[in-house]
Amino acid sequence: YLQTKLLEINLIGGAPQVADAIMQNGILTHYDRAHIGKLCERAGMWQRAAEHYSDINDIKRVFKNSHQMNPEFVVTYFGKLNREQSIALLKDMMSRGPSNMQVCVEVAKKYNDELGSEELVKVFENAKATEGLYYYLGAVVNFSEDPVVHFKYIQSACMLGQFKEAERVCRDSNIYKPEQVKEYLKNAKLPDPRPLIHVCDRYDFVDELTEYLYLNSLLQYVEVYVTKVSPAKTPQVVGKLFDLGANEDFTKRILMAVGTACPVEEMVEIAEMRNRLRMLQPWLEARVATGSTEPGTHNSLGKIYIQMNKDPKAFLTNNMFYEPKVLGPFCESLDPSLAFVAYKKGAGECDDELIKISFTHGLFRDLARYLVERQDLELWAKVLTKEEGEEGDIDAEKESQRRQLIDQVVEWALPESESADEVSCTVKAFMAADLPGELIVLLERIILQGSDFSDNKNLQNLLILTAIRADHTKVASYIDQLDNFDAKDIALICVSESHMLYEEAFTIYVKFAKPEHTTDKEEQIEMQVLAMGVLVDYMKDLDRAKTFANQVDEKPVWSKLGNAQLEEKMAADAILSFISAEDASEYVRVCAEANEAEIYAEVIPFLKMARKNLQENLLDTELIYAYAKTNNLTDLEKFVNGPNVANIQNIGDRCFSEGLYNASKILFKSINNNSKLALCHIHLEEYREAVAAASLANNVSTWKQVCFACLKASEFRLAATCGLEVIKYPDHVDDVVTTYSDLGHFD
Repeated sequence: YLQTKLLEINLIGGAPQVADAIMQNGILTHYDRAHIGKLCERAGMWQRAAEHYSDINDIKRVFKNSHQMNPEFVVTYFGKLNREQSIALLKDMMSRGPSNMQVCVEVAKKYNDELGSEELVKVFENAKATEGLYYYLGAVVNFSEDPVVHFKYIQSACMLGQFKEAERVCRDSNIYKPEQVKEYLKNAKLPDPRPLIHVCDRYDFVDELTEYLYLNSLLQYVEVYVTKVSPAKTPQVVGKLFDLGANEDFTKRILMAVGTACPVEEMVEIAEMRNRLRMLQPWLEARVATGSTEPGTHNSLGKIYIQMNKDPKAFLTNNMFYEPKVLGPFCESLDPSLAFVAYKKGAGECDDELIKISFTHGLFRDLARYLVERQDLELWAKVLTKEEGEEGDIDAEKESQRRQLIDQVVEWALPESESADEVSCTVKAFMAADLPGELIVLLERIILQGSDFSDNKNLQNLLILTAIRADHTKVASYIDQLDNFDAKDIALICVSESHMLYEEAFTIYVKFAKPEHTTDKEEQIEMQVLAMGVLVDYMKDLDRAKTFANQVDEKPVWSKLGNAQLEEKMAADAILSFISAEDASEYVRVCAEANEAEIYAEVIPFLKMARKNLQENLLDTELIYAYAKTNNLTDLEKFVNGPNVANIQNIGDRCFSEGLYNASKILFKSINNNSKLALCHIHLEEYREAVAAASLANNVSTWKQVCFACLKASEFRLAATCGLEVIKYPDHVDDVVTTYSDLGHFD
């Protein structure tokens, strides 16, 4: 009560400043706030009065004098009110005219989140405060995600003539509803349509934009749109202009202004749909003049030239950038020959289409030339391979077309060609298609009747190969007439199991072994060896082979013959061949075959030849054995006394076992095997020499054998000499006595 009274006295007593100071200090807290508020209101202290009221009606009444309040106080004061009170107070303030608009804008800015943009917008709209709404929304639009805020801002900006700001939001904002904004801007019919342009561009209302600008005579903005804003959407704009019946000169002008920035394929598609393709000719030609290589540009220009018959063949032939798969079908209904030119330009990409149109319209000569030039075996197979029906029958019509094509190839396309590779590929294709008869005729015409390709190796190869496959009776004639073919390869094919043309293969090798065909000596010999191989490996004619070897007289040839003769167990002939070849590489087999055939005299020259380059135990051993078997003791003794690597003991035992005692005697003597030597003398009845050898051997066994042999031969004195030596070994005396007794020599 006292605090209330204190303030009342000052306010009523004419000292409101004192009361204001007291309230400013905040020392009084327990007083009647409503009563004091009324006293402050009477005293004209509007801010103090507002601070003491809580009823909205009181507050509204006080705020009728808001123009006398500090704006900062007003803005801050709204923070003390709830949402409903704030909205009600704002409405009241805005209803009192534009004097409160600025402070209301500040309140709306500050308390936007608390009060809600939707309600705040209604406050300004109800008060028809467009400017206030614009300033309020301008402060929050960049941060708000409310579509209403963005739409109302665009709307207020347009109403106030702030077209730049409206354009900015239309261009940058992703929040507003495009349809809503578009409809508003169209209905508003602004003098500056750029906000509408941005909305329509961003949200693809291009047709509506074009129609709006055209119908409202804003043609300059049409050009601005396609040149500055979105050149890529020029086709849509032009398409709509076509539909609206716009002046062609204007349409051409904007196309030329956009230039290469306009997507050509879409533009052409739209023009074709409306049958206005020719109108694009200047624009397309300008693009080409700037160096454009876009296929779409050249495709479209090609269509125009074809429709206008403006030297279309030259265009299709010389232009490098159009797409054959596009212009080919376009030409088919107009001129099949032009379609052929287009497909041909595809360099393989349109082969199926090219074949189809050629067969359909009878373009066989053109197709034949194309096939020859393409040099593609897979492509040839498509046209040359016979197609059978479901029941295995050949389609008569297709077969007729195939025959016509083949005739054109044989009669025109291939003879006209100046490329060996083209001719070669064509021939291979005919071979793959099983057309040997046609091939032979063609190749004979090219090669044998004289042409630029008469000496072509590939063609000569193919002619012979075709004959080998189809008519082998002509092969020998071709081999005789032709000189520039792959002799080795052709000969190998001739001797294969599938052909067995051995005589022809032999002829090839003999022909190319001559100096006029093969200058290198080693290659000549190689050919001769291969020729010998045909004779011995395939023809099995060793007599003819021997004659041939004598004719050429080359060591590798003799070696080849020798091996073949060995295989056929003709050891003597083989030995002579190897001697002629000076080839000892097969000495093991030669020795084995010679022993089996017992041709020791014949093998001696071979062994002597072999020893010149080889130092082998087998060679020396077999040579000694051959000397022994032929009783050539002089040479044998000379050989064993000279340097050798023979196993003398083994060969001596071998000769001894076979009764070749004279040879054995020489061998055992050379290695001082006196025991064996004594036995050899015994068998040769050379008893005195046997006793001499036994004395050198000086062992009881040898003495006994010699003693017994002398007794049997009645050489008692020599036997006695041996017996006296045996007596030195008491254990063996009984054997000697027994032998004497058995033979009846008791005296």
